[in-house]
Amino acid sequence: MLLARPLLAAAFGLATLVVARAASAAPPAGHLDNAGCDAIAGWSQDPDEPGKGIAVHLYLGGPAGSGAPAVAVTANLYREDLCAAIGSCEHGFAMAPPLSLLDGQPRNVHAYGIDSQGGPNPELGSSPRTLQCAPSAAGVRRKLVTLQAVDAWKFSTFWDVLPLPAAEAGALAAGVDLPDAPVLVTPDDGSGALWLDDGGVRRAVAPEAVGPWHFDAAQAKVIPLAELEALVLGPSLRPRPVVVMFEGVALIDDVLPEVPETTTAAAGAGGGDGGDGGSGGSGGSDATTGSGGAAVSIDKPGGCSIGHGASRRFAMAMLGLAAFIAMRRGPRRQWRRPRG
Repeated sequence: MLLARPLLAAAFGLATLVVARAASAAPPAGHLDNAGCDAIAGWSQDPDEPGKGIAVHLYLGGPAGSGAPAVAVTANLYREDLCAAIGSCEHGFAMAPPLSLLDGQPRNVHAYGIDSQGGPNPELGSSPRTLQCAPSAAGVRRKLVTLQAVDAWKFSTFWDVLPLPAAEAGALAAGVDLPDAPVLVTPDDGSGALWLDDGGVRRAVAPEAVGPWHFDAAQAKVIPLAELEALVLGPSLRPRPVVVMFEGVALIDDVLPEVPETTTAAAGAGGGDGGDGGSGGSGGSDATTGSGGAAVSIDKPGGCSIGHGASRRFAMAMLGLAAFIAMRRGPRRQWRRPRG
């Protein structure tokens, strides 16, 4: 009995401290500035840790707890307008919207600042905003011929597949088929530059494009600079992949220059390891660089659990199924992405 009293007193004191700390903690502040076709952007800061970049959870199509897809980004981008306004500059966030949502239908985007100390996660100012974008694409269609190619490029149905109407997709000119796997190379001159060997065409890969393309720069093959320069120079890789379902699976891309037969043969003989897929779904976040987010399950922001639901492997299976059905049914039959 004598021992129980000190233990009860200590427990009561600890509980009082926790309650007092929770009561004194300030919730995150912030603002959802835009939900546009190019970027979903805003800022957020936790006053309890004013210099820290905190997580922001974006729900695409409904509030927390509604079952809408969710993406986690980090509010750590530099914004000059925040320096004087909140006394700290690196609290912006920006994310390119998933292409699968650009179908012309309106969707409310809800943004929540995630308390760095486990407190309440309030909805940011001006949230929700409406995202409504019609699908459009320009370029040529580059077909993924094999199921192995669909898997090797690691395209995501959530992030990369644009619901472009069949008539618009069919109106685009057909380009050269996409290689069976991405081949990343870097010269031995110490520059660290990253290139895609696209069937004998060298295409520069910008650092901010690595995440959206699901590349792993560490898998790039180091080759002599002269060997790299022997490849035909082509257009830089686009900032993000745009995939459509038309006669199977196709990437919308730029027109590539023709490759002489000798260059093609040399490229085939040289070979190289393809870029392995990087992280592409929500929880971690390509969005920390402003290029995209990652769709993952997030533990109870705002008191409710959320999750996107489709893993990358499931996405690959869907793409593979599209190609398989298209090849089985012939060029005039096209696969329709299921609703839901």
